[in-house]
Amino acid sequence: MHLFLHFHKAAGMSLIEFFRRSGYRFHRGNRNGNPWTRDMKKPLLFWNYSPQKLHNWITAIESKKKGCQIMVAEWNFFPKNTFDQLNKFQYITIIRDPWKRYLSNYFYEPDNHLTQGMRKKRNKIINGKTIHQSDYQAILDFANHQIIRNKRGLKLNLSYNQHNYYVRMLNGMGTWSLKKQKAYPLKIEHLEHAKKVLSKFDIVIILEIKESFQQLKRFSTKHRMEHSHQGHRKKPRNIPDSIQLEFKKLNNWDYQLYDYVCQQFSQKRNNMNKKRCHLN
Repeated sequence: MHLFLHFHKAAGMSLIEFFRRSGYRFHRGNRNGNPWTRDMKKPLLFWNYSPQKLHNWITAIESKKKGCQIMVAEWNFFPKNTFDQLNKFQYITIIRDPWKRYLSNYFYEPDNHLTQGMRKKRNKIINGKTIHQSDYQAILDFANHQIIRNKRGLKLNLSYNQHNYYVRMLNGMGTWSLKKQKAYPLKIEHLEHAKKVLSKFDIVIILEIKESFQQLKRFSTKHRMEHSHQGHRKKPRNIPDSIQLEFKKLNNWDYQLYDYVCQQFSQKRNNMNKKRCHLN
C-alpha cells in the first residue's frame, strides 16, 4: 500500500486525481484520501498515536489491502519516535521550491482563514498598482498567522504557512496544540531527520523538474498527471527581491532540504544513464 505525503500547495490534488483516474482506491473512499474513522465522523489523528497503537492501526490497514491502495497524509506525518514504522508503506511525495509554494499558499488561502486586516493587505498587493515596498511585508507576516481548520468537531492548528514547513511536516510537526501561541521550535536535528525520512521514500517528485514525473509510469502508462490550479487569483510579479531574500533566510532549513532532494534525484538520474550506456 502507498502513502502519499501531501505538502500543501505542491500539486497534491493533481496527483490525487491522477491516482483516481488510474483506478486506485483511497482510504475510506473520501475525496482527499486522508484517513477518517469508519463512520466518517472524524479524521484519524495518527500522529498522536502511541507506537503500539500506530503499529496496530497500520497492521489492520495492511490486512485489508484490497480495500485501500492509497492513503494520504495531508495535515501531518509520523513523528520522530515512530520513525521505525516507515517501512510499513511505500512512500510518495511532491516537493516544490519553498518560495513558490509559500506564495501560492499566501495568495490562495481562503478569505475566511484570514483576519480582516490580512485580507485587506493581501488585496492591496494583488490589486495595487503603486504601493510602498513596505506593504509587501504582509507576505512574510503570513507565517505568523495561526491557521485553524475545523474538521467535524476537531480543531487542527496547522503549520503549512509556517517557516520551514517541509522540515516540520517530516518531523510530525504539521499540527500543534491550540494552547501554544507559536509552532514548536526547530533544531538542526529536525533537518537531519527530515533528510533521513525523505531518503526512505520510494518516489519524490520535484515540481520544477519535469523529468521527475516519469516516476509515475509505474502506476499508469495510460494516464498522465495534469497539474490543475486550485485557485484563480493572480500572483503579482512586482514583489521586491528583498522579500524573497528574507524568506530564504527564514527558511534556510527548507532550502537545504529542497537542495538535498534535487541532488538526490540528479544522482539517481545519472546512475540510470550510466546503466543505460553500459547496456548499450
